Amino acid sequence: MRYVLYLCILCGLWQFSARAQTDLTRVADSYGPLVVESTIQLLRDACLIKDHLLLERIAAFETNDGLARIPGDHGGIWQVDEEMFNLTKAGTPELKKIQDEVFKKLFVLWNGINWKDLNRPLYSGLAAAIYLRTKTNDSIPLSKPDQAKFWKTHFRTNGNEQNFLTAMQAMPEGCSIPSQVDLAFVVETSSNVKPIELRQFKDFVNRVINGLTVSSLKVQVAVVTFGSQANVLFHLNAHSNKIDVVSAIDSITQSGGSVATDVALKLTRDEVFNVNNGARIGAAKVTVLLTKSLPDNRKATEQEAILLTDHDVTLFTNVIGPGLSPNDLKNISSQPNCVHHNYLERFDDLENFAVEMDQAICHAPAKVSSGTLTHPCDVDTLLSIPDSPYGTTVQISVAGGSRTVYTSYLYGLPNTAKNDLAFTVDSSKALTLYLHNNSHNYFISLKSVFGLLCMNNYTVDVQVGSPGSVTPDTICIEKGVKKDCSNVTMNSTPATTTTTTTITTTTVSTTQSTLTTPPTSTKLHQTTSNICVGNITTAQHPSDPTKFLMCDIKGQILVVQCPHNETYCASTNLCEAKCLTTTAKNSQLSTTPIVAPTSLAPSTKTTTPKSPIIIIVLTTGPPIIVATGSGSASSTTTIPAPQPTSSPNTGPSTTQTVASSTTQTVATTTPKTTLTSPAHTPSVHHTTTHSTTNSNCHKNPCTAHALMNNFLYFPACDEHEYYHCSGINMMTTEHCPPDKIFNPNILNCVNEFVFNEDTQVFDKTVPNPCKNAQGDMYFIHPTDKTKFIHCDGYWNGFMRTCPSGEVFNQTTQTCVSFVSSVFGK
Repeated sequence: MRYVLYLCILCGLWQFSARAQTDLTRVADSYGPLVVESTIQLLRDACLIKDHLLLERIAAFETNDGLARIPGDHGGIWQVDEEMFNLTKAGTPELKKIQDEVFKKLFVLWNGINWKDLNRPLYSGLAAAIYLRTKTNDSIPLSKPDQAKFWKTHFRTNGNEQNFLTAMQAMPEGCSIPSQVDLAFVVETSSNVKPIELRQFKDFVNRVINGLTVSSLKVQVAVVTFGSQANVLFHLNAHSNKIDVVSAIDSITQSGGSVATDVALKLTRDEVFNVNNGARIGAAKVTVLLTKSLPDNRKATEQEAILLTDHDVTLFTNVIGPGLSPNDLKNISSQPNCVHHNYLERFDDLENFAVEMDQAICHAPAKVSSGTLTHPCDVDTLLSIPDSPYGTTVQISVAGGSRTVYTSYLYGLPNTAKNDLAFTVDSSKALTLYLHNNSHNYFISLKSVFGLLCMNNYTVDVQVGSPGSVTPDTICIEKGVKKDCSNVTMNSTPATTTTTTTITTTTVSTTQSTLTTPPTSTKLHQTTSNICVGNITTAQHPSDPTKFLMCDIKGQILVVQCPHNETYCASTNLCEAKCLTTTAKNSQLSTTPIVAPTSLAPSTKTTTPKSPIIIIVLTTGPPIIVATGSGSASSTTTIPAPQPTSSPNTGPSTTQTVASSTTQTVATTTPKTTLTSPAHTPSVHHTTTHSTTNSNCHKNPCTAHALMNNFLYFPACDEHEYYHCSGINMMTTEHCPPDKIFNPNILNCVNEFVFNEDTQVFDKTVPNPCKNAQGDMYFIHPTDKTKFIHCDGYWNGFMRTCPSGEVFNQTTQTCVSFVSSVFGK
């Protein structure tokens, strides 16, 4: 019954057609398990919390996924009370950092959210996640009894701990999605692994298997073990039922020796995921690595991990035991590693982690660049289609019955609650999608239609290049947006005159045509009334090419005036003197314009913007913000600011995501907002002791242009400080913690000196060589060859000591015996 709300969306829409974008996570009073799943997945993918399933357990217990919410209650699905919510808005440095992460990754300016806004599932989930982070410092317990105690202590002090524990124990577990997965466990069996630990490894694998549907049509399992050598215990096609798989896993024995992780990953790639050994085209390929030791050859292991993921395999790396740190082996996993890399302090934690691993395996996509996939009708499929300079054609045909297809440009698990496009496909007509210039992977989910008889197979044909013929039913998707195919370049060969760049987009695309019919200015409200429902983005102005539209989190429309002699360019979402119509500029990022839908989820009942339209005039001088009501100007506020630049020369690199930043601009339009004029600009601390590469460090970098492009942090004159922008010309000077300096490449403070793990203090005689290093690296100590410096992948250096009688070899990146270093043996 809990799914009826969503399934009714399909009622009456059987005709093959694209349906409007749906994002129920941002729609007030939405509820249900799919809404909760989508909300939590957004938080996890944004690396905002590692909750170990606690968030979904709280949602189920507190409000039955929103079904049991009390009308008028403002805490939302997660029942975040007002006191808890207020704590999430405190101005501590830790919370400010979290709030900035929320803005960058989910386009939500948290300081602009009120407690009453938590009736939107995403905001309620965000409030719960931020609150939990303030209480846990990212350490949420794994076991259900411990989570019940944690919930009682930190989240619901007046709640009943036993009732919550009982409810958790009754919640369904395992993977309920009927998908095809080729699953390989890679298990360390070296001399480092004690017999009791090996038993716990095997128990964990068996618990994961118990939550999956093992068969030749659903989940196939293989196991690789490794010590000094690697060995395939059994291949994917060796066993077709759960009993045989569990029995084979119990036969794992300790192989002994060192830790040849690289050899094991190579064996997995070459032999396990081989069609001759049972690997299936179109099945999700997943590897689960279980290890407690650093690899013999870290560099080779990292290279093999890259090759494995390039082989369309999703790699989960699980590091167990106190011998390793949480950051060890982070480069040996799929991205984002906050999702695919897991550190467990104790082997006992494996028992409680198995359910979480089941869920992660369940959500892994099948990565397909080309090929024909045929699946039984009772198997669901989640595809990840990589972008190709040739374009990619996807054709979906159903032999009998029907299939629902959800697609998404940014969200990896498109479903009824959150998708960009939705279709219903039956045997009368195949669905043809042409994906072009989408910058990164495009996600397609195919699910059976509830209540209909499962009939025959369905086929998905993925081919590089344009479709052989374009019909009125062909759906063209460019940069995540449904386009008229007559306006889309059908590539048969890669572009030869332009350089294709990787573009990170930050907005959710829609399914409707762009606002191209010029209405009169007095009807701006009627024309654009729904553009901002659930979206924070930009779009073309309906009548004036020198302006564009922006949305904030409150559904407020902003009309932005481009500088003189510039017009809004939809291909880059920037004001430019000359708009490029081919590939995006190498030096800029692009967002996808959102346009006014004709129909949407329940929130489209709104017929006018909630607040007055705001006109922001970006000139070569100070920006001018004009508040208007019903299209007529009512007041004007002039905000002094330095002249905007294309990008600060020492600001964030162009690999940052671009967000619309409208919510920050909106904050400057409210009467109570205090704006900083040049006469009152926060003083910039300057010291001649520390050098800086920022020649403009005395200038306020918080221009309107910088904020609109999500440039919030800049290096100060003193490298121990940085500038933080909170509005147009609103700048504060922040201090890094002691013994840390600001790194403009990652917009974070890193160690100034190497940290000595033996003495547990910074060695101020050894500068940090990692502050400009890329990834997980090692450097020899400048004066002591028995020591080396480990770069943790986050630009911090840690001094470590080689075992007795060994010295560090920079070439091999390992400690070797003193004799070997002298005689080259």
